[in-house]
Amino acid sequence: MDSLPVTIESLESNGGIRSVTKAVFPPGAKAVRHYHTEYEETFKVSVGRLTVIKNGKKIAVNAGELSPTIKMRDVHTYINESSADVTVEIILQPGHAGCEMANHLLNVLAKQKKLYLFSKTYSLFMIAFYEITNTIPVGIAGIVYSLLKLIYGKKRISAYKASLLKLV
Repeated sequence: MDSLPVTIESLESNGGIRSVTKAVFPPGAKAVRHYHTEYEETFKVSVGRLTVIKNGKKIAVNAGELSPTIKMRDVHTYINESSADVTVEIILQPGHAGCEMANHLLNVLAKQKKLYLFSKTYSLFMIAFYEITNTIPVGIAGIVYSLLKLIYGKKRISAYKASLLKLV
């Protein structure tokens, strides 16, 4: 559970200014290319080195450094290209309740030893998780995401998302 994301500064604690999540990315961890429409994102590396790719430009962010701010609609990803864990603070401005709920949800499921449930409904879980966190995939991942949303349908996705949020 040490590698699960944890909210360390919440909307509630700072009047909605920002959300800050502490996360540990193991070697090879990588996000799909995506963007957000509800917040800007900055990575503060505390241990290791994270590679952030923003609008096609590769940026190395070392321990003690901040990444450039990723503005709303900037297509980006990140990857841990090293052989060691990278610890980061993910700073969202303005804060985002959905991301904070997602952190809590992952921790609750881990504590209840139910993280394995994702394997049974992985694609549906990812759609719901992306919707909760305002993550919009692009490229091939975006096409697959859009097709799966059509296959599952709004009603099923909404019901699944509601069932996840009841756990929080």
